Amino acid sequence: MAAIIASRKRSASPFLDEAFPAPPHLANKRVRRFTPCAAVVASPPPQQSSSSREAAASRISRAAATDNNGAGGMDECAAVLVEQMATANDLADAKSIASWILALFKDAVAAAAATREENDAALKTSSSATESAAAVKEENDSLKAHAAQSSAEIAKLREEVAATKAQAAALERDNAVLKRGVVLLHARRQEEAASSSEMVMMKKKVAELEMANYALTIRLRDADTCRFRAFHNNAFNI
Repeated sequence: MAAIIASRKRSASPFLDEAFPAPPHLANKRVRRFTPCAAVVASPPPQQSSSSREAAASRISRAAATDNNGAGGMDECAAVLVEQMATANDLADAKSIASWILALFKDAVAAAAATREENDAALKTSSSATESAAAVKEENDSLKAHAAQSSAEIAKLREEVAATKAQAAALERDNAVLKRGVVLLHARRQEEAASSSEMVMMKKKVAELEMANYALTIRLRDADTCRFRAFHNNAFNI
């Protein structure tokens, strides 16, 4: 774009390099540093009508705004330059018109570039915000999935705890039953031990009594035998 503007300036140099000096307001505009602004900043030649100036400025602004590759917009600006130069009355007027058109085009190009930069910055900001929102959404989805998984794990742990409590209660009941059984078994064993000891004592006593009875029987039989012999001897002695 800058190269095309330079070539346009060189093509207009026969008019711009004449001995006639430029008006003071145009000379000051050449040396003044440019700041991006609207295309109507450049002061038009006084010979131009208001509608013609506005139409030319509007065409140049549209051409600069729609020119992305430096082709179609430059053709439109060149057409405006040729049309406006054709209305010049003399060389000074042509020089003034050329300076005005170039200033208009420069301002329009700068304004269009600034607009494109703003649009690009806004697009980048929007893209960054979209990416940030997507990242936040993805993180939220991940957190939701993790929370759901944690909830499922907690529910499973609760079920396991409830099952463990039920199992512990059942084991406690079984333990109580077994304890009562052990107590009863111990009591029975104690009773059996006492009965067995008593039985041994009774058997021993029975044996002793049997021995005493047997001894008494022997003694009684011996006594009867002695008495019978004494009686028999006495009978024969008579």
